[in-house]
Amino acid sequence: MGSLYWLCFVIYMTVSNEVQSSVRIFPSVLDEITGNTASFRCLHNGTAGRIRWVINDNNICHSDIDSCIVISLPTNNKFNCSCLKTFSDTILTLQISTISREDHNTSFSCMILSLSGVESKGAVLYVKVPVKTLTITPTEKSIQISENNTTMFTCNTSYSRPIPEIQWILKDRSHLQLTGEQTNKSNIIGLTSAESALNYKPNRTYNGWKLYCVVIGSEVQKKEISSSLISLYVTYPPDTTLMINGFLSNGIYYGIENNTGTLTCKITGGNPKPLLTWTRCFDNEIYTSSGSFSTAESTTNTLTWRAMSDTDRSCTCQSIQMERNDSVSINVSVLYPPTIPILTYESLNVSGNIYIIQSEQLLLDCRSKSKPPPTYQWEAKHIPVTFNKTLQILVTDKMHAGNYTCLVTNTMNATERIQNGSSRSSVEVHVLYPPTINTLENLTLVEGDHLNFSCSVTHGNSKETVFLWTSERHMTWSSQYITIRNISRDDDMNYNCSVYNIMTPTGKSPVKGTDSKMWHLSVEYSATIKDFYVNGYKSERNVTSTEYDNVTFICDIDSKPISNTSLRFTTDKTLVWTHSNMLSFTLSSAKCTDSGTFFCFGKNKHNIGVGSTKQLNLFIRCSPRANPTVPFNTNLTVASNVTAVLYFPILAYPKPESVIWQKYSKSNWISVTSNSNINISNNELNVSLSIYNMMETDFGRYRLIISNDVGSYIQDYYINAEGKLCTLSCSMCLDYYPNNL
Repeated sequence: MGSLYWLCFVIYMTVSNEVQSSVRIFPSVLDEITGNTASFRCLHNGTAGRIRWVINDNNICHSDIDSCIVISLPTNNKFNCSCLKTFSDTILTLQISTISREDHNTSFSCMILSLSGVESKGAVLYVKVPVKTLTITPTEKSIQISENNTTMFTCNTSYSRPIPEIQWILKDRSHLQLTGEQTNKSNIIGLTSAESALNYKPNRTYNGWKLYCVVIGSEVQKKEISSSLISLYVTYPPDTTLMINGFLSNGIYYGIENNTGTLTCKITGGNPKPLLTWTRCFDNEIYTSSGSFSTAESTTNTLTWRAMSDTDRSCTCQSIQMERNDSVSINVSVLYPPTIPILTYESLNVSGNIYIIQSEQLLLDCRSKSKPPPTYQWEAKHIPVTFNKTLQILVTDKMHAGNYTCLVTNTMNATERIQNGSSRSSVEVHVLYPPTINTLENLTLVEGDHLNFSCSVTHGNSKETVFLWTSERHMTWSSQYITIRNISRDDDMNYNCSVYNIMTPTGKSPVKGTDSKMWHLSVEYSATIKDFYVNGYKSERNVTSTEYDNVTFICDIDSKPISNTSLRFTTDKTLVWTHSNMLSFTLSSAKCTDSGTFFCFGKNKHNIGVGSTKQLNLFIRCSPRANPTVPFNTNLTVASNVTAVLYFPILAYPKPESVIWQKYSKSNWISVTSNSNINISNNELNVSLSIYNMMETDFGRYRLIISNDVGSYIQDYYINAEGKLCTLSCSMCLDYYPNNL
């Protein structure tokens, strides 16, 4: 009945919404470490009702507010409640004993039930779990690691709350804090395990130091927790290179037969100390070894032996340090002087004489054997001393012939003493060279002379010189002299003189040595006109052109030396003169008076008299007209009964086809023809009208009309009787007495 009552009471009060009192919890969130005790206080300032603690809807304890008597449920001994009344509040305290990690995030509620209604407040328990264990990996107490090589260490914590912080410590005489990379993982109950990974690259300074990890103490972690210690054994290579008597690998130790030698192999530093051993030294010889001996600073192994003759050998000292192997070798050599040099030319071993062609490379190789290797020195008369095994010179001159000597020397610098050695070989060099043609001066002869010319040559270094003359027309002469009798202008050309000899160099096939030069024979002859013509009429001796056209004359002369050439009109008028074998002259705007014969004259120093000449006739087509070079009278005064002659000098081409004489009578022109009293004469140069026994009717005005196919010409004449003057306007004659009559 009591429970039902309170349930109905709570429902009633809740519906009424008349909550006026307040409830407070201290603390609302509580942090506590596992194993400890925790307390929550619920405070209420009301005067009536009931106060209770609830976990997961289950009552833990309760008390009436007015009596403050606690009633606890016997179901869980982990909880203990107590009540305290103050002037203003009723305090119900909940105590939790021996907190475990499972209590984390447990929610508690304090509920107030009164006539005013139901009011509750909540509180949360946050459980802190300290780290119990700290594990380092690797788990060995001592670990071997190589200097400057990275090794990974890990450190793992047990599950805890809150998340722990891992630190790494390296210690010996002091502490060195290192930093790793931390990762965290949580389990299903909210605890976290931390893991820190440390990638550590040690150097030899930290050999023997201890490495461990820690979780620093805190409010949760009351004391520092650390892992087990790992001792670091840091290995590193030696500080120096393995050496024998201060030599690096492949050094040379020089000895002499029956001398005692001492070789010490040494190396400094390293952890662990290397082991030194001798290998590949002596097969059949007596020797002793000190064995590998180490100090704090270095390790040595000393070898002692007695050398035997003509034995070169290699001694090797080997250093072994864990997986590191090193070795150094030294060569032991027996010294001896140079052997007699062998001279090689063109892959042949030579002695005595060598034959080489001029302008080729002389490549002489000198080979000798000694210990130490010899120094080579070449000596000859015309070259500087050369310190090379191979002599290489360009044989540019005959002076390079002569004796060449190869001198070989060495210095045997042994432990006991220094001794010099030497040897030599010689060879005679002969320089072969081709013949050389000297300067050939060009020659000038006159046609008809005789030719006998020598190819001047400087003979080469060979048994025989062969000559060959060749002309441009492929004629040949197999001798030093070229001979031509009665030369002609056709012999004027270039001639080639070729010479050769056969040279046989050492170690090579025979070579033909050649030279050649061009030589010119110039043949002079008198000038001869090959052709004389008018341009456009090359083959014509008689050329007709139109008046006022340009007429070009061309005269081609064959002459050597060059001709003095002239063009003349008739034989006395020179139109042009030139010093050339080709003459060209243009007659501009040719006139009728230019008709006639034109002459080309050519002459040089070999011509006799006027030289060579050719002519051609030029005819200019023109209408008839008076020849200006021939005077004639158009106004005659004669006496009666005498003969009067009217004359007209013709200049025309072609010759006139029509010649008409007329007399003016009674305002008309009347044709005049030949009869017993009149004679009309016509030829190419002139026409004339002769009137015999002049009568009074014969005096007066006459006219000549002369024509060809080009045109016509009219010429008027006047025949006056003595004392009479004929006028132009009439046919009557007036009395006229000239002063000169």
